Amino acid sequence: RAWLDARTADPTVALDVRHEALVDALRGEVPVFLLADEQEQIESAVRWATSRQLRAVVVGGRDAEQCAALLHERSIPVILGGVHRLPRRDDSAYDEAFTLPARLAALDIQFCIGTGSDFSNDRNLPYHAATAAAFGLDRQRALRAITQDAADILGVGDRLGSLTSGKEATLFVADGDPFDLTTHIELAFIRGRQVDLRNKQTELAKKYRERYRQLRAR
Repeated sequence: RAWLDARTADPTVALDVRHEALVDALRGEVPVFLLADEQEQIESAVRWATSRQLRAVVVGGRDAEQCAALLHERSIPVILGGVHRLPRRDDSAYDEAFTLPARLAALDIQFCIGTGSDFSNDRNLPYHAATAAAFGLDRQRALRAITQDAADILGVGDRLGSLTSGKEATLFVADGDPFDLTTHIELAFIRGRQVDLRNKQTELAKKYRERYRQLRAR
């Protein structure tokens, strides 16, 4: 911030690309993600960020329910670090993580659902939302938690997150309920352009299905 103030006052101040990368965050134009799960972590992180007028988003949020008053007062959204998590303590309810989205919704806390820090599991995102719906979260709210609510929290809700006139045509077409494990994605579009969904696995499956079809035909 000191560098930004100095460069704003005097453009001849040397450029520092590391500091420059933080300018949008300091100006509140992009969110600052606070990795915090425990109550003390969340409270201290939120107070630190808001004291500096940063646009904060809590990521993880396991104890977000205990911080509901602070989060609501300062309008801090939460990206839950997945629903498929073990209980925090041995004496916690088995469904502690499964019911957290429903409990946050009841407290009117803005949130969306993620899959934690392991991005290789993003393919399971719909099933995290499905579990939340099975454990008390309204089904439409669960769908919003991985679409419109997520886009709003990330600051791109004006372009993405719903099938609305004027937004980018980024969407998929499936043969069933997106929350269902047996559903297949048939088509996908990014900004109106169709995405080729073929990959090594789909091509191998196609190859060997054809091979067995020929063997049966003999």
